[in-house]
Amino acid sequence: MSPSNSTIAASETLSQFSLEITAADAAAEIFVMTGDFFLVDRGVGRLVTKPLSPGIYKVKAKVNDQVWEQHVTLTQPGQKVTIPLFQFSSAAPLADTAKTHEYQVAAAESESRKIHYQLGQGSCICVFVREWRGKTPSGPPPATRPLMGLSLCDASEQEKVAFETTGKVDNSVPDPWGACTIAVNPGVYILRLTLPTGARYERTIVAAPGWQTQVFLLMSDYGAVRCADLVRGSVLMARGLGFSNADRSLRQIELARMALANERKVLKGETLEMLHGKFDNPMLGILGGHLLLLDVSPDLALLKIVVNNLRGVLNFQHPDVEALALAAGIGSQYVFTVPPMLRRSWALVVNATADRHDLVPSGCLADRSARNQWAVEPWLAWDMRDAIPGAADIAGTKEDFKVALQMRAFAAPAPSSSSSSASDSPFEAVRMLRAKTPKSRDFLAAPAPPSATVSVDPSKMGDLVRSLGVPRSTLEGMVQQMTVSGPAKSGAPAVRTGWCFAWPVAPRTVDGKDKAALVKGSRWNSGDAISVSFLDGDAALQERVKQAALIWTGPKLANLAFDFRKDTNDTLIRISFRYPGSWSSIGTTCKRLTGNTRPTMNFGWLTPQSTDDEVRGVVLHEFGHALGLIHEHQSPSASDIKWNRDAIIRDLSGPPNNWTIDDIEHNMFEAFAASETNFSALDPSSIMMYPIPPQWTLNGFSVGLNQSLSTVDQEFIRSQYP
Repeated sequence: MSPSNSTIAASETLSQFSLEITAADAAAEIFVMTGDFFLVDRGVGRLVTKPLSPGIYKVKAKVNDQVWEQHVTLTQPGQKVTIPLFQFSSAAPLADTAKTHEYQVAAAESESRKIHYQLGQGSCICVFVREWRGKTPSGPPPATRPLMGLSLCDASEQEKVAFETTGKVDNSVPDPWGACTIAVNPGVYILRLTLPTGARYERTIVAAPGWQTQVFLLMSDYGAVRCADLVRGSVLMARGLGFSNADRSLRQIELARMALANERKVLKGETLEMLHGKFDNPMLGILGGHLLLLDVSPDLALLKIVVNNLRGVLNFQHPDVEALALAAGIGSQYVFTVPPMLRRSWALVVNATADRHDLVPSGCLADRSARNQWAVEPWLAWDMRDAIPGAADIAGTKEDFKVALQMRAFAAPAPSSSSSSASDSPFEAVRMLRAKTPKSRDFLAAPAPPSATVSVDPSKMGDLVRSLGVPRSTLEGMVQQMTVSGPAKSGAPAVRTGWCFAWPVAPRTVDGKDKAALVKGSRWNSGDAISVSFLDGDAALQERVKQAALIWTGPKLANLAFDFRKDTNDTLIRISFRYPGSWSSIGTTCKRLTGNTRPTMNFGWLTPQSTDDEVRGVVLHEFGHALGLIHEHQSPSASDIKWNRDAIIRDLSGPPNNWTIDDIEHNMFEAFAASETNFSALDPSSIMMYPIPPQWTLNGFSVGLNQSLSTVDQEFIRSQYP
């Protein structure tokens, strides 16, 4: 479509020309739009557009959260646009990136070529930690210890090297750094961070024969302590010894890592061709394999090629490669006693354990860490609180319980001498399974009745494995070992029946900011066709829901398509009407809820008797969550709302919601981080705004029930999905 108000003499000529656009970064997403925001073409890395009428177009490119734009006046054939390298942020001090000091580059290149400790031979691990306060940090160097608490352990969890006593540190430069390069035997190792408080965090590092695994970490705050940010950072690979700041393949790895973290489908052109051939760097192949799996219908034939190439390049059983082999249908005899490096690799392993118990043996580190894992995409890490005697019992995160509750994971008490009936509360069942002792946190606030053993319907075990994200051996061990509270309360579980509940399906992060990071990474790609199906419900009501949802993708709104299907196989959004309340997963996180009978969205409030206004309002709100939108009152721009906390807690802690204090904090008072959230000014008319009665605020702010898209809603969704 040509520009409606910027076409040059469109009526006087029938000539059309293609525009050739080349990005210096092969993973850059490219969009071409008319003056009134209609998307006319898109590509990745390089794009030769379809023939376009002469006129003014906007060329937009994106890498991670960075955007480049340029207006182009198309007047003749052969016009070209070159998009420069993006200055993205990386924990590795790579050339042409945003966080790079020359003295840190020199140190990384030098220290990665020195062996600070000889633990073995045949492979190498280099860990480089650095402070970053900006391009020109002011004041004296901070009194930090970059290598504090870091150590390398073998696969049996035995500490082998303490970095602070063996590595090199420079605290004299404006932003201090620390490095430790260790010669090791090829194998799987554990990078551990121990804080002064005794808290202990770990992640997997794999050392392949003939390769150096390079781990780059920035400093971060852990409460009052500042040390290496273990769960983020960059993991690169190089043949032999040495980091090279100018190595373009390392830049490709970082772009692939960011694309995977943000679920961006960037495997096209040169990068896709690379996967067909013999790529040089295994890390790029591993990340590329997972990027392939982002597609609704992934190319498994190509994934098999990738796995076989990786096995050939490495000549070594790499746990992340073997996880990809499971997804490709090749099969693997590898036993995952230690988790892989990537969270998505772990998810593949967990899903496979539904049918193969032997993949994760009971009692191994992968089993024991499964209940305390958290991640900042794409890496996987865990804390070892369970291994510390007397440590506080924390049975997973609140989000785990809520997701499992909405997914209807059932478990029933085993027969006993009592006459109590089986619990019909999935929340209670999941609380039973997740709890480590009878005294675990009880979100139902029920008095503890007599204990009972637990059994799980074997036919439900696979679904529970996928819903809870733990291996089958872990789940079976929990069932076998625990005793739990007896029959559930006769009342309904703590689910809101008058307010929307939107949840991000994501693992926990160390700093509690997973919500904001998730929203930023939960956007779809412009132009995506999102498959939708109904699991149940009245046919006429289903049609009304469909028509209301399609408002979001109408003219000049989101450049997306809702593909409503009758078959629930492989659909991303699965709608039910069976469960209490109305709720939805946020954006692309619905992809993590596997199983074609598991709802990702529910309309418990809607019936065939619901008015058109009610259907439209509720559906637009929940599908707004499905597009990645948050509740308006939790936007960073909502700071002007002065909440009457006492009134809100009093109202929501009672019927019909019966929320806990944690529920109220999470749904009402936790704001999203401005630095990690795309947002507009506060819009009281937004479809995403909760109704707020005047007694809930101290400054008279109130909002009624919005039932249609506001002007700001329309402008914002158009800007997010051009």
